[in-house]
Amino acid sequence: GYQKCGKLKLVYIDEDTAPFSFFNYFFLNKSNISQHDLLRIIDHELVHINQHHTIDLIIIELLTIVQWFNPFVRPYKKSLKETHEYLADNQVIAQGCSRAKYQLLIFEQHVGMNLFEFVNNFNHSLIKRRITMMTKGKSKSWAKSKFLLLVPVICFLVLAFANPRPAISTDHVIAPDKITD
Repeated sequence: GYQKCGKLKLVYIDEDTAPFSFFNYFFLNKSNISQHDLLRIIDHELVHINQHHTIDLIIIELLTIVQWFNPFVRPYKKSLKETHEYLADNQVIAQGCSRAKYQLLIFEQHVGMNLFEFVNNFNHSLIKRRITMMTKGKSKSWAKSKFLLLVPVICFLVLAFANPRPAISTDHVIAPDKITD
């Protein structure tokens, strides 16, 4: 069974695994989690649920099955999962949770838990990158717009190396009216 909390369906499990969500279901082993930490974990998982990360994961799993030979699918899948975690972490911090306390919670949840890979999991092996992302400052607008400098550079290079002469010379082409049998 499950306990309904709004649109969230909370399922308590006996196995020693990290909390995770799948669609609107939130699976949790409640042992050794304080009430305050539980609220932060629920906030984290609610971000996954509200932003429909499960659908993203199902799509990338199907893509992995179809594109099993493509070397870029697995890194893309890993990057997608990391992005989901970064989004959830940033949302929890934006809701007023102390950055240091939240990093400690992630670390505590990371130690000694089994991972269930297919679902949105509160706990991933990317803990160091998650904590690093939380401590990074926001990019300035200049840093974000640096890539716009590439557009004129690329245009210049295309124009500089473009060959204005036609690829086929018309000097050696015989006009159809000059062909004789």
